[in-house]
Amino acid sequence: MGLKEAYLSKREAQLKEWDAEIMKLHAKAEQAQAQVQIVYYEQVAALRAQQTTVRDKLAQMRQATGEAWE
Repeated sequence: MGLKEAYLSKREAQLKEWDAEIMKLHAKAEQAQAQVQIVYYEQVAALRAQQTTVRDKLAQMRQATGEAWE
């Protein structure tokens, strides 16, 4: 596995971890009182924004040639 593949694999694993965290936060939010729900939903929104950024960068990296990626 090359450096690019290792980096992509690491980031994809991070995205999966964030998916799991988002699911946990949604479950907690559904059980929490109204005021606490707001906090959970804000955390979910922040994680989703991070995911979008990482997904965009991964897509760019996948398209990069070897020299450009280095």
